[in-house]
Amino acid sequence: MLPISRINDVGIGYCPPCERVVTGRIVTGNVTVIVEGSPVSYHNCTFQGDCGHTSSVISSAENITNSMSIARINDPINGTITGSITTGALTVFSS
Repeated sequence: MLPISRINDVGIGYCPPCERVVTGRIVTGNVTVIVEGSPVSYHNCTFQGDCGHTSSVISSAENITNSMSIARINDPINGTITGSITTGALTVFSS
C-alpha cells in the first residue's frame, strides 16, 4: 500500500534536453475525486517539470479512477523526463 498522488504533487527526474535533474508537479487528474483537497491523479496524467518539459505518470495500481490506475508515491514518470512521484496524500493509500 502506497499513498496516492494528486494534482500538484511533486516528482523528480532527469530531463535529457535540459541535461539536468528537475523537479515538477502533476498537472492533470480526476477533478471529480478529491482527496485531502486535491483531485486524484492516475495513469497517463501529465507531469510537468520546472523546465517546462512534460511526461506521463505511469501506474499499475489496483484501485482505479476514470478507468485508469490511481497514481501513487514512487510510481514512475516516463517521457521526456524520467523519474518518479515523490509526494502524495499521506492518509489515503492504494495497492
